[in-house]
Amino acid sequence: MKRLSGKLAQEYGVTVHRMERIPTPKHTSVFKLRTDLGTYILKSLHTSRDRQLFILEAEDYLREQGIRIPEVVPTLDGKPYVWWRRNVYVLQRFCPGGPINLRSSGKIKRAGSLLGQFHRVSVGFDSELSGRYVGSSSWIREYDDDLASIQAWKKRESRNPSAKIQAIMPYVRFFQQAGSTARDLLRRNAYFTEWCSLPVREHFLCHGDLHQRNILCDAAEATIMDWEDVRYDFPSKDLTRLLDSVIAHDPNWKAKKLHLLLSAYLQENPLTSQQKSLLFVDMAFPHIFERFLRKKIYVRMSLNQVKQFLRREKQKTKELLRRAREGQTAIQQEEASASSGITAAPCHREAIRGKMG
Repeated sequence: MKRLSGKLAQEYGVTVHRMERIPTPKHTSVFKLRTDLGTYILKSLHTSRDRQLFILEAEDYLREQGIRIPEVVPTLDGKPYVWWRRNVYVLQRFCPGGPINLRSSGKIKRAGSLLGQFHRVSVGFDSELSGRYVGSSSWIREYDDDLASIQAWKKRESRNPSAKIQAIMPYVRFFQQAGSTARDLLRRNAYFTEWCSLPVREHFLCHGDLHQRNILCDAAEATIMDWEDVRYDFPSKDLTRLLDSVIAHDPNWKAKKLHLLLSAYLQENPLTSQQKSLLFVDMAFPHIFERFLRKKIYVRMSLNQVKQFLRREKQKTKELLRRAREGQTAIQQEEASASSGITAAPCHREAIRGKMG
């Protein structure tokens, strides 16, 4: 710690009075620093220099577009990071406030609006490193891997007498079938192929880990934290993760909360019917259930919490699958009408789009 403090004094001209390590995943190191110039956060991702540069470039672009992100403090000679023991370290100004409370309708709308604004303004970002961090190329493989992961968990835990495992087992088949259905819908989704072929600068940037603890709020502003997983991808990735935080404390599925989140999001980032069709397909896939099994999240939950999660997740998945199917059917009908030279009546077109909203 003393040597690192000395490095910071040399590079930034600050005197560190106290350095507190914040618990984080193994691939990151985060410290809260109290210095003669104020409070800062020091972060290292233990990743490549190119990856760190891509993150910094994405953050800079989004700041220029008005998205609040912790400010990076440059070194005395203007660099955005320092090297220390073969790792890149970034110094950020400390952000006051606490995690957004997603129990109220107003806060759900605020989070949805913030995410919609971020996605909307992210289109157009470009970097020399862009081609390395594009999520679209791995979707089919990701679906296959997640379904294989669920099956492997089922086989591995089949004889486990734990009450939690026994509560989970009856739900596994449903989520496997839901995942297979979503994968089939994805393969038939015409917009998915179109989106994959777009230049990366026409793709959205996605945060990659947008849960409620990564949105800090004070009285007036909201700041999005921890951009370690930022990449080019589709809005469904962030909406799925954020929706999980929105409904996490409810004993049962509440479709109203999905509507609140999506309505606020779409007001800031309107999507076409084709984009919505892909959105619902990906949100219907059991990404959250696979993560729940793989990370053994059930271990730190009570048996009652596990049962509530399973019921809620099943109802959510049914709702999103319904929207995904209806969305693709509506688009197919529109395309068939267009190819035959028939224009749908305005009221019918609005009814179709209303189902997808």
